[in-house]
Amino acid sequence: MTDPSARRTLLALWLAVAAIFIAGAFALLIASDRYQWALRLAELPMVAFALAMAGAGVLLGLVALLIRATIRNGLGDAPGVLVIIIATGFVMRALMLPSTAILEDDFHRYLWDGAVTAHGINPFETAPGDAAKETAPAVVRQLASEGQGILDRVNHPHLKTIYPPVAQAAFAAAYLIEPWSLRAWRIVCLIGELATLGLGLLLLATIGRPLAWIALYWLNPLVVKELMNSGHMEAIVLPFVIGAVLLLARDRALWATVPLGLAIGAKVWPAVLVPLVLRPLIAHPVRLAGALAILGIMAVLWLLPPLIGGLDRESGFVAYASYWQTNSALFQSVGRGMRILFDGLQLPPEWAGTASRALVAGIVGVVALWAAWRPISGARDVVIRAAVVVLALFFLSPAQFPWYATWALVFLPFLPLAALIGTTIFLPLYYLSFHFVAHGDHDHWAPWLIWIEWVPIWLLLLGDMLRAWRKPLEIEIGRP
Repeated sequence: MTDPSARRTLLALWLAVAAIFIAGAFALLIASDRYQWALRLAELPMVAFALAMAGAGVLLGLVALLIRATIRNGLGDAPGVLVIIIATGFVMRALMLPSTAILEDDFHRYLWDGAVTAHGINPFETAPGDAAKETAPAVVRQLASEGQGILDRVNHPHLKTIYPPVAQAAFAAAYLIEPWSLRAWRIVCLIGELATLGLGLLLLATIGRPLAWIALYWLNPLVVKELMNSGHMEAIVLPFVIGAVLLLARDRALWATVPLGLAIGAKVWPAVLVPLVLRPLIAHPVRLAGALAILGIMAVLWLLPPLIGGLDRESGFVAYASYWQTNSALFQSVGRGMRILFDGLQLPPEWAGTASRALVAGIVGVVALWAAWRPISGARDVVIRAAVVVLALFFLSPAQFPWYATWALVFLPFLPLAALIGTTIFLPLYYLSFHFVAHGDHDHWAPWLIWIEWVPIWLLLLGDMLRAWRKPLEIEIGRP
């Protein structure tokens, strides 16, 4: 039985946390007006923003300690604590609806794609930069005229879209709510976030883990900034991923292929979980065939529009697979080592990049297959394996934008690794690169910046691995 005074103290601490995080979100809303598109990059307070986000990550680490204290006092599933957590995270996200997007412009592509898709046009056929040309369909030219302010701000306009059909459906839904509206898109993101919250709570209950752990995702300042202020489309991917893991944890592997297929149709990376989802079906050939049929049919549906549009040099898919690389200290080092090797072997230097990507993809593939090799031993085992595969993907990815971190951070309530808390703290330093760009010294400081970001994270990950070696993850992840 919890001591009444301890209960009151913990609830008071949670209310203080709520006040601090809501105040932080409100401050972000007010400060966002200083990041208007019309302002020059040098006028934006980027250093203050990056450091404030890092400080908010430190506060999340303190929340992790509060969660442990709450659980020790028997309040891990207390309704009062859960109400505070859920209400706080919701208010933080709601405050982002009218905010100005800070140092991000990807949503312009979403709004453009949504308009094109809502009018029944294949968004994979015409690059935004070609939309106003006479060769473009009449409907696309009309949309280019109507949405000129959006079209002019689409990044990489020479490339056709990289976002698969499920993502296009979400973009189109935002257009139908309100054409050319970032607020409408954020409403779609909020719906996705609420779905992730609900499914995350169900998954915590399924593995017997106190529900208060959901705070590490729902109150995560990096998640709120990237998925609601910046409006990154990961908000519609993550509920499908967690839904697939939830069904797999509940021994519904065949049904898990449906949300997994939808996740792949929103963004390709969840395909790394296919071996894990299929693993329990190996002993059931009929159900395995059904799962393969579901995934196969979905794959055809998702592949047809890009194939019809053409996988040429203007394809976003081809560009991303060929040369996309940002903010990854590890992949930068792999690429440098591969270039030295190819120089020594007198091989064409342009092959080094392809070889680096193939090496990383092969390692992630091996991790995915290793995670699915042994028979699954229960719901907790499912979550551990899924988290390990996704963490391997994120930490080895050639591109490591802050919003890509949400792929891994969604597993933080289930696997509270110090490295993931560290990611919340250090990855926002990425935004300092804009400061260096604005002041003309990016080439000098950028190589150092990514090491400042990533060395602490990798050291924390090493510590997590050593602790896991001493104490099995199965003990850490479940309720004693």
